[in-house]
Amino acid sequence: MSDNIDDLYPLSPLQGGMLFHAIAEPGRGLYFNQLVCELRGRLDLDAFTRAWNGVVSAHPVLRTALVWDDVDEPVQVVLHEVDLPVRVEDWRGVPAEARESRLEAFLAEDRREGFDLSSAPLVRLALFRCGDDSHRFVFSHSHLILDGWSVPLVLRDVFTLYEGALSGRPARLSPPRPFRDYVEWLSEQDLAVSESFWRQGLEGVDAPTNPPQVLGSGEGTGKASQSLFLSEPLTTALTGFARRQGLTLHTLVQGAWALVLGHLCGTEDVVFGTTVSGRPPGLAGVEDMVGLFINTQPVRVRLPPEAPLSAWLRGIQELQLEARQHEHAPLVKVQRWSSVPAGTPLFETLVVFENYPLDAALTSASRALEVRDIRAVEADHFPLTLISTNGTRLPLYLRYDRKQFSAAFADAQLERLRVVLEAIAASPERALGTLALSSEAERHQVLVAWNDTRTAFADEASVLGRFQAQVDRCPAAAAVRCEEEVLTYGELEARANQWAHHLRGLGVG
Repeated sequence: MSDNIDDLYPLSPLQGGMLFHAIAEPGRGLYFNQLVCELRGRLDLDAFTRAWNGVVSAHPVLRTALVWDDVDEPVQVVLHEVDLPVRVEDWRGVPAEARESRLEAFLAEDRREGFDLSSAPLVRLALFRCGDDSHRFVFSHSHLILDGWSVPLVLRDVFTLYEGALSGRPARLSPPRPFRDYVEWLSEQDLAVSESFWRQGLEGVDAPTNPPQVLGSGEGTGKASQSLFLSEPLTTALTGFARRQGLTLHTLVQGAWALVLGHLCGTEDVVFGTTVSGRPPGLAGVEDMVGLFINTQPVRVRLPPEAPLSAWLRGIQELQLEARQHEHAPLVKVQRWSSVPAGTPLFETLVVFENYPLDAALTSASRALEVRDIRAVEADHFPLTLISTNGTRLPLYLRYDRKQFSAAFADAQLERLRVVLEAIAASPERALGTLALSSEAERHQVLVAWNDTRTAFADEASVLGRFQAQVDRCPAAAAVRCEEEVLTYGELEARANQWAHHLRGLGVG
C-alpha cells in the first residue's frame, strides 16, 4: 500500500469527532449519505464511468481513507489510484410499481453495508436502468470526506467531463485546491478570541436541553423522518416579514425551534446546534474546494415571556452573525469552554437550513442528461434534527431516532413549528409568553377529551341505592379500613341505620 500513497495529513477536528461516533456506534450507518435521483436521456455508460473516474483522480478526498489503528492520532491517507465501485443493473423487466420497493430495498442494503473507513474510496455508484432513456442513480459517500456543499461541485465536474466526452472535445478540469490546505489553515488559527466569545455566550449552561423521550415507533432501529410543508400564503408572508425585518428564513426557523424546545423541556433558556458552511473567505479558492468544511456550533436562545417576537428574532440573528466570526472553533473545544460535564453532549438537537439548493444545482449542471426527483438520504448521531431549505412552500423535515421518539411525536413538533411560524407571520409584535404552542387538536384533547369523565349509570341507581345493592350482594366484604379496624358492608349499614335512628330521635330530618 505504501507505493500507492499520494499524501498523508491529520483529520480536521470535525472529522475526528465524527470518526469517534462512527467507531463507537458501528452498524448504525452514521454519516453514510446517499444521493438518489433519476437521469433522463440516453446515457453512455462508458463515458459516464470514465467521467467519474476522472473526477476521482482530480479530487484527493475521493481517494482518501482514514487510519486510526497503531497511530498516535488518526490521519487521512490519500492514495494515487483507487478502484471506484460501480453497480449496474437492468430493471427494464421489473414492473414499474415494483421498482420503488426494489430501490428502497437496495438503499437499505447499501446503508447496512456502509463503508470500511480505512479503505478508499469512501464513495460508490449504482445505476439501475428503468427504460431506454431512464436510469435511477445512487451516489453513496461518507460524510467524513464530503459535505453538502461539496456534492454539487463533484457532480458539476462529472457532467463537465461527461459532456466533453460526448462532444468529442474532452474537457479539462482546473486543478482544485486540496482539502489538506484547509486542514492546515485550521491548525494555524488562534482560538483565544473564540474561547472568550464562547465562554461568555455559554455561561451558566451546565446541561444539554434534552426533549423528553417517548416510546419509539416499534418499526425498527435507526433514523426516520417526518415532513411538513407550509402553505404558499404562509411561506410568502414569512418571506415578506423576514425581508422587511432584515432577517433570514433560517433565523425564523431557529426561533420557532427554540420556542418548541423550550415548551417541550419547560425552560426559558435553550441550547441547540446548527451547521455553518465553515468555508473561510480568506482562503483563496475555497468556494470550489471539495471536502468536509461544515462545522457544528451551539445556539443559545433565552425565551423571556415579555419579549416581542420581532425584536427577539433580531436578537437571535445578531448573535448568529457574531458567532460566524468564530465558526471555525472546533465543537470539541467549545464543549470544554462550557460548564457541561465532559462526556455529556452540549446539545442533543440540530437545526440545519440548506441554503445551497441541491435540486437547482444539479438540474442546471447537465445539458446531456435531465436530473430529476433528487433526494438525499443522510444519518447523523443527533436524536432530533430539523432540516429546512428555501421553497415556494417552506419544507420542514424532522429526522428522529426511532429508539427515542415516535412518528407521532415528530408530527406533533412539526405542527407546533407551524403554529409558531403562523404567529410570527400574523402578529410579529406579540409577546413570547402569549403564544399557545398547542395545536387545536391538542387543546381539544386537554380541555375536552381528557375532561369528559361522564359515565352511564342505570336510571334507578342513586348513590344510596347502589350502596344498598352492594350490601345485599356482599354483606361480608370489607367496605372501610382504618389501620387494623375493618367494617364490612353489613356492619357499615347497621351503624348507619343506628345513627339515622339516633338523629331522628333528636328531631333531625
